[in-house]
Amino acid sequence: MLGWYLVYCRAKQEARAKINLNNQGFETYLPRVLSEKISRGKRQLAETVLFPNYLFVHLDPEGGDFYKVRSTRGVSGFVRSGDKPAQIPSKLIKTLALNEERLEQAGVFDEGFKPGQRLRLLNGPFKGLSAVYTMNEGQERIKVMVEILNSQSPLSISLKDVERL
Repeated sequence: MLGWYLVYCRAKQEARAKINLNNQGFETYLPRVLSEKISRGKRQLAETVLFPNYLFVHLDPEGGDFYKVRSTRGVSGFVRSGDKPAQIPSKLIKTLALNEERLEQAGVFDEGFKPGQRLRLLNGPFKGLSAVYTMNEGQERIKVMVEILNSQSPLSISLKDVERL
């Protein structure tokens, strides 16, 4: 009976381990998330691994698959519970994958807003109001249009103070 197991990977080699395991016919899952990094003084959005150094592998515990996985390039070993590799509930994997899919569909994994996209203001005197994205104003600010007293008013706001609707 197939089950999900958590594999500990060598430092920064999760992607390598995933490719090598997939090439051997194993199903793998590497959850990812969008994070903000500052590189050379500029703020950039980058896709990173949700659980650094860990990878989920779907395999048959009765077969000789544990040895194959453990000897795969990029893999250090299994996360264990006692003397046996810890089995991860498949419901957890489905939930992680579903949340990741929702983030992709919401456009969280693409790097920016599109003109006309609706946003919600999170801070300041206009907190809770919806706005329409118009343009970037440098690396950390955007210009939006907010409806105030039945008229559209431009507003310059920090990227941290908005979320997608």
